[in-house]
Amino acid sequence: MTPDRHLVEACLRGDVQAFAVLVDRYRYPVYGICLWYTRGDFDAAEDATQEAFIASWLKLRDLSDPDYFGPWLKRIALNECRMWRREQRRRVSLSEEEAEALVDPSASPEDQVIAQETHQEVLTAIGQLSKPQQQVVTLFYLEELSLKQIADFLEIPLQTVNQRLYRARLRLKEEMLSMIEDIFSGHKLPADFTEKVVQEALSKGNQLLGEYKWSSARQEFRKVVETIPDHTEANRGLALALDGEVRMLMKKTSPFEDRKLLQEAIAALEQAYHVGARDRRVVQSLDDLYTRYGRYRESAQFYERVAADREDWRESVYFLKRAIARFNRSGDMESCVRCHRRVIELVPADLSPRPRLDIWRPAGVAFAYPHVGAAEEALLQLKMLGEEVGDEWGIYERSQFHGARSGIFREMRDWEGVVREGRTYVEWARSLPENDPCLFREDLRLEEGVEEASSGSMTGERVRWGTLCGTLTSIVIAQTKGGFDSDSTFADLEWALERHEAHFLNFQRRAEEKSDNPAIKEEAEREKRGLVRSYISAGRGAFEGYRYADAVRYYRREEELAGRLYVDDPLRLAASLVALGRTHEARDRLRNITGRHIPSGRYRGHFETFREFDAVREDPAFVAIIEGWKRAEAVGQK
Repeated sequence: MTPDRHLVEACLRGDVQAFAVLVDRYRYPVYGICLWYTRGDFDAAEDATQEAFIASWLKLRDLSDPDYFGPWLKRIALNECRMWRREQRRRVSLSEEEAEALVDPSASPEDQVIAQETHQEVLTAIGQLSKPQQQVVTLFYLEELSLKQIADFLEIPLQTVNQRLYRARLRLKEEMLSMIEDIFSGHKLPADFTEKVVQEALSKGNQLLGEYKWSSARQEFRKVVETIPDHTEANRGLALALDGEVRMLMKKTSPFEDRKLLQEAIAALEQAYHVGARDRRVVQSLDDLYTRYGRYRESAQFYERVAADREDWRESVYFLKRAIARFNRSGDMESCVRCHRRVIELVPADLSPRPRLDIWRPAGVAFAYPHVGAAEEALLQLKMLGEEVGDEWGIYERSQFHGARSGIFREMRDWEGVVREGRTYVEWARSLPENDPCLFREDLRLEEGVEEASSGSMTGERVRWGTLCGTLTSIVIAQTKGGFDSDSTFADLEWALERHEAHFLNFQRRAEEKSDNPAIKEEAEREKRGLVRSYISAGRGAFEGYRYADAVRYYRREEELAGRLYVDDPLRLAASLVALGRTHEARDRLRNITGRHIPSGRYRGHFETFREFDAVREDPAFVAIIEGWKRAEAVGQK
């Protein structure tokens, strides 16, 4: 039999099974002492027993000598019983209602009366014994505990237990001893008692999590973590409660300034993952807090670790792609390429080329290869993938293929290469007839570790016009940077936007005619989001092409459609307004900006690098806005 000391030490390391062994070992000694204290109230004794074990679990770190667990547990049980007595103020004898609750309701009325009388008779007989004798008799007959077990639990010599049991038997008749055994045998603890005890301490915290009572849930889980630091579920609950509390406050207060709570949430999420809570909610919550405050490198390193911990290559690839995106944001291109090469190693050789293309192109990887002198390697890989795909492109896949190649040329500052690659896609996409299979061929992608089609979300005319707008935007930017004339390309961009608007308005009219159809309604929202993306692209093209009035026009339309501006567009709109001499509008725009890109430092970075802001950099009103952003950033830094 494993000594108590070893089990207690295992519990303190987070081993819940070890605690279950202790519950099994001591459940009847505790139940017996509680039954004695509650004067035969089996239900109250069971409740007190459960509470005693839960209390012992939460206070286990207070136990100075692990060998002394049994006697220590007895004192906790007696304390629970004293609280029960104070709260319930029960009499020593059972009331009529309580007595009825102790008999089998399926028995005949005569049998029920006999059972009640027998129970009362047993309690009366035991009550005539001395208190020390009552304890010994209850413990001995309840589960036939050995005399040594009773002695250890009661902290008395074995000889004393023998004497008390002997004297009690002399006072009780043989028939009464048989009745005591019968009564006790009919009130054993439930078979699932141990499981209930182990789960009870966590259930309250999980219930509070489900009710979004973050602060209360945090308190419940902290009790467990302080006792068992490595307990997985308790650490997970504590981390999610802190994370929920932070998010709630972020919504209520802008800017969020509780640095201590934020750091506590990040540390709790890190610890939860460390002790085994590796589900998506924990992983994504930690990533979200890292990236919200511009800690992209930490997020990337964390995702690398998550990928290494996964056994399924698909899941590893999914997390490595996220690591690549975060390394790119941190400017660590060598790590981007290293992770990408690991992705390529993980992908099975017999995987079809279309999902391999999706796997190849995580955000930022096309920019990374040129920075480490490996542009040709990346271009060759893409060329080989394109040849394998052949004519089986979906339109979105083809746009992403040329987009990745354009990205490599852009980082090489090969502006002619960008224009050439973009024009190749534009000519192909414009030439497709309305019923061409490429328009309706769903792209195959690897989403969250599962290979699946995109369910039609990236097919059709919406995608044709959206990808044309995006590609033409990249051509305009390349021509501007390369010193080439971009007027004709910009005219093409305007044409593509007009076609996209016409397609959207036509679909919207048809959707209004079938407004009671949920599927049509959902598709209409998808069409609107697609048009918003086109204006996002066009706005950037106009801004970087120094066409500020057009940029303002595009961003106004984006805001009209979506109800807000996305990602970097608030800064580009403000910069365009400054360039047009409308500084008051720009200032008001910056003042009203909220959201995650302020604490991440992203918006401040744009303010410092966009040359359009040079005219207002020393303006006190603008300086005050930027200082406020700096304070918001500081909350989330180490």
